[in-house]
Amino acid sequence: MLRRGIVLAICIVCVSHARADVVDLYIKDLKDKDDKVRARAAYQLGSRGAAAKKAIPALMESVKDANDEVKHNSIYALGEMGKEGSEAVPTLIDVMQKEKAVDTRCFAAQALGKIGPDEDGKSLKALAAALKVSDISKFAADALGKFGPAGKEAAPALREALASPEAQKAAAAALAELGPDGVKQLQEALTDKNEDVRIYATGGIALLKKDAVPDLAKMLQDKSVKVRIEAIGDLKDLGKDVFKGAIPAIIEVVKSDKDGGLRLRAIQMLSELGPAAKDAVGALIDVLTKEKEQDLRLYAAEALGSIGPAAKDAIPALKAAAENKEEELVADAAKAALKLIQDKK
Repeated sequence: MLRRGIVLAICIVCVSHARADVVDLYIKDLKDKDDKVRARAAYQLGSRGAAAKKAIPALMESVKDANDEVKHNSIYALGEMGKEGSEAVPTLIDVMQKEKAVDTRCFAAQALGKIGPDEDGKSLKALAAALKVSDISKFAADALGKFGPAGKEAAPALREALASPEAQKAAAAALAELGPDGVKQLQEALTDKNEDVRIYATGGIALLKKDAVPDLAKMLQDKSVKVRIEAIGDLKDLGKDVFKGAIPAIIEVVKSDKDGGLRLRAIQMLSELGPAAKDAVGALIDVLTKEKEQDLRLYAAEALGSIGPAAKDAIPALKAAAENKEEELVADAAKAALKLIQDKK
């Protein structure tokens, strides 16, 4: 038993030395004359993450390599070091700001995001400034989002980036990750004069999941149909267990929205909710009896059926629809709804 323990201890020591030797070998390979050898070494060091942190100085030098693959793999490797790579922040900022090749600058922004904020705040300031550089603004926004609440000082710059076509979606997602400061900026953007800003701010708010419901419900009354479509789509994507919190707003869409497609989606959402949508019975009866568009009446009948016995007030309207021989689809839906409401098997 003692012998087995000694052998195991020796094996563990051997493995740890082997790993250390591999890192040393890859560091040495960063100076190899062959481009492929250098590129592979940089990538392998990155794949080891912070366990290869002693390679950081060598990788910082390799970032200056004339070969693009070596350069990109070295930047990638520095990013994979995470917080341990903070000493490389000035080097990566320099690459992001001065390198001619756009893809290289984008790689640098991504690496800064993975390393996270440095103590001096230099990476945050550099990434916030990069939001105004169109060809890397999206990657800068993504990187700031990875900072989480620690990146809250970048919230105003990200709010401004919501108006930039290149960075809108990424900026909205990043703001949602920054905590209260980012959420506040998104909420203020919901009333922006720019339609696109409101659309992306709505999408950003939706990333808050259940906490997004009150704001998304409000956006169902936005003057822009595109914003309303974004809001109702986001609500639906959150699932019925979440969007049931917006039932009054969804019912209002059914009652008064001028866009038929939006009303149809709202009715379908009410149908998903089943008995929980009982407060929508009156609005659905109005659709069934007054709406000219057949599809809306069809889905209204189905929604009433899904509500079940709680929709008993709709029985007269459904019976009338069931007897309408000119609209077979609506009639069949009404008959099916009556069985569900009257609980007939």
